[in-house]
Amino acid sequence: MATTREWLSGIYEISKVINTTLELAEILRVIERETRKVVDFDRLVVAVLEEGGQRLRLYTPERDGSQAGNPPPEPHYATTASIGLDEHPLGHIVRTREPLIVADVHQDERFGAADDPVGQGTVSCALLPLVSGDRALGALAFTRARPQPFTDTEVEMLLNVAEQTALAVEHAHLYAAEKKRSNHLAVINEVAKRALATFDLDTLISQTAALIQEHFAYYDVSIFMVDHDNDEVVLKAQAGAYNDVSAIGYRQPLGVGMVGWAAKTGKTLLANDVTRDPHYIVAFEGERASRSELCVPIKIGGEVVGVINVECTEVGAFDQIDVMALETLSDQVAQAIENARLYDEMRYLKELDESILASIPSSILVL
Repeated sequence: MATTREWLSGIYEISKVINTTLELAEILRVIERETRKVVDFDRLVVAVLEEGGQRLRLYTPERDGSQAGNPPPEPHYATTASIGLDEHPLGHIVRTREPLIVADVHQDERFGAADDPVGQGTVSCALLPLVSGDRALGALAFTRARPQPFTDTEVEMLLNVAEQTALAVEHAHLYAAEKKRSNHLAVINEVAKRALATFDLDTLISQTAALIQEHFAYYDVSIFMVDHDNDEVVLKAQAGAYNDVSAIGYRQPLGVGMVGWAAKTGKTLLANDVTRDPHYIVAFEGERASRSELCVPIKIGGEVVGVINVECTEVGAFDQIDVMALETLSDQVAQAIENARLYDEMRYLKELDESILASIPSSILVL
């Protein structure tokens, strides 16, 4: 057991890194390193509550191999999975905001799954809530690969770590959200610039799909236009994973699938788990890799003229920042479509005037 001096030193180091970096992975590395100095454990798993409050995003340590006789290298924390609150005891911790100390997970039916991200190789564990003010942010899991329950003194120390971690998670959330907004704004501005530079609708739509996919790092982006004469949506642009398997010109009836529903109702449709959305359909086999989907209608004067559709392979991939950004983009695309239509109409009228003038005999023109 560590001395009070060592413990205070560890808490100081944790608080210092929280105030000097906003990268969650770096903060978690320091939290693990400093906590190991005062409490013995084998593994730390961090569960962060996703927007919507129904799923937890897990951050687990990944270590490169270490040579014999040397201490294990510091881990790299990465998000590896997303679980529902009802799927794991961590969800219970988030809801109750009370610690759960388990002496042997093999004797606890709540840890029965073979692929339990916390229970792998675990015998004893301490699950602790992450709370900031009156908001639950997630949970921590400290585990041991041997039957050695965490003592009351150790739990008291780990609760202090949880307080520091909650502060770090809140700061990292704010930083990530601001970074995401900034990136989205840059793409919105770029689309606006390109809309002013070209009146060719097909070119603009293709460029927009590519920009969204590249800068937002979505798995796939597609833009559909509405064919009101046939009550269908038509795929006009594609960027991402489905480039090789889907075809421009693919058609889908209005009201069918998430894209069809958004086109028919004029409402944004977000499914952070497509298997739970009644409108979701698999248009082609490759789409089975998609787990989250966001469809945003493009409207001109209240009429839906198209749909921006984005997909990701992770459950819970989208948040309200994504929704707001794509809705803003859809307004930009709508204005560009309207500009392109007006340009085509003006060009048609100009060509019509010229053809009429060309067909009138010169004698009449002189008169």
